[in-house]
Amino acid sequence: MAEAAPKRKKASYVGVPAIFKLELACMHLNDAYGDGYGCYLVGSALGMRVVRNDN
Repeated sequence: MAEAAPKRKKASYVGVPAIFKLELACMHLNDAYGDGYGCYLVGSALGMRVVRNDN
């Protein structure tokens, strides 16, 4: 019997549509300000699924 594949861990808890929008925004920022450090995902999105809106 074949061994079951190990369960994959999510890279982040941001949904696919939001990641596409984030990538598009980062492309515009990098074009405007240069590559420098670039854009990257930080904070709790990498470790837990929490929806937070501080507006």
